[in-house]
Amino acid sequence: MNLRVKNGQLEQELEKAKKDIQELKAELVTARREIARDREPQWARERPLPHHQYSARIISMYCNLSKVTGFLAAPEVVKIINESLNMQIPVASHDAVKNWNSRNGVAILQRPGMADDWIWMIDHSVQLGKMCVLAVIAIRREHLPKDRPLKREDMSVLAVLPAKSRNKEVVVQQLKAVALKFGRPLAVICDGAAELRYAVSRLKTKNRPVVCLHDTRHRIASCLKAQPGKSKRWVEFESRIGSTISQLQQTELAYLTPPARKQKCRFMNLRPIIQWSISILKQLKRADCPVKLREKVGLVLEFAADIYEWLEVWCMIDRTLIQANKKGVWAGAAAELRAELSVMPASTHWASAMREELISIVARNEAQLLTSSKRDLVLPASTEILASAFGSFKAIQRTHCRGTFTSLLAVFPTLFDHSTARKIRDRFRQVTNEDLKAWIAEAGLCNSTQSRKVRAAKDGRRKQRVTMV
Repeated sequence: MNLRVKNGQLEQELEKAKKDIQELKAELVTARREIARDREPQWARERPLPHHQYSARIISMYCNLSKVTGFLAAPEVVKIINESLNMQIPVASHDAVKNWNSRNGVAILQRPGMADDWIWMIDHSVQLGKMCVLAVIAIRREHLPKDRPLKREDMSVLAVLPAKSRNKEVVVQQLKAVALKFGRPLAVICDGAAELRYAVSRLKTKNRPVVCLHDTRHRIASCLKAQPGKSKRWVEFESRIGSTISQLQQTELAYLTPPARKQKCRFMNLRPIIQWSISILKQLKRADCPVKLREKVGLVLEFAADIYEWLEVWCMIDRTLIQANKKGVWAGAAAELRAELSVMPASTHWASAMREELISIVARNEAQLLTSSKRDLVLPASTEILASAFGSFKAIQRTHCRGTFTSLLAVFPTLFDHSTARKIRDRFRQVTNEDLKAWIAEAGLCNSTQSRKVRAAKDGRRKQRVTMV
């Protein structure tokens, strides 16, 4: 009898212990969930956008990341971050990243509104084929920064306009359409191309003239094409430097190899070549200069006088560009530049003439301000920010830039914007995939070089199958 009682008591205790263990396990699971919830990042709790697998925060992250790495690399970067930091950030496909950026870009184009104080920057970009693209970016006069260069985030993209021609009448129609949508500009800065200047002149009215400024950098580049660009000494120097590259790049003196030269933007060659030449001259003048160095780059000594002359001119050019980028142009800009350049050395006739030409470039832009009723205008004098955006866009395109413009052109406006979750949420509500397809079709971007290659390959395979049958 006692054994039965004891067994019953033990069974009751065992059942109670099992229940206690189950309760403790439930408490442990609950505690772990609470800890995980506390450690869970905010983005993991957000709901995906309607008809999407990802939240607005994740999409904005990919949009910002792909501007730096490109569409193909962005998902791979996220994979590396996940593996290295033991995270679970969703990995999207590169096609999805491209689509998000394109929709974001088309939505950005619909953002600006009407205003009467827009300051435009306009320029053309050309690739293979007949198609060219006119980009119009702008900033309100009240938003102009003071004593600092413009940033991309300061600018609004008004239009990205592909066309099969860039003759005067086509550009006139394009700019008039932009002015009708966003308002006639207060001023326009361009590179001085004839078709752009003509189109801007057609925007003027009797009561509202449009100030047209020429980009300072392009004006300077035009001056340098003649001197030193076509001078015998510069041509000979560049040619001999080119042969020096092959002599140094496979030796222990490879660190002294001359800088690579740009074939298209030759104006950009002057500064790095001068800097390299000055450093080589310092090396050659040292008492312990290696004999091999004298054999390979001793030619620089023959051009020492020319190099110092080019250096004087470049220092003045650099000072002019700093003023154009940082301060722009205003009533009194030429006088301020003259005061700064007059204290800089100009030991040759060409250097003195170049100083006067630089001042004249600024003075001609300053004179354009007199055509405006607002004499206190301070305007940008450089389109460098637009040119750099074209360079970034070509980097995103990669191999596609070797052909005609493609649907990737819809991404261009995103280069002037930093995406946030709120922006993505609003823009994707505004622009659907159907809107994106309509924009691409209206822009005439459905017949790119790449798409023609794909169609030609398909036709070739189809004909081959028919022949085999």
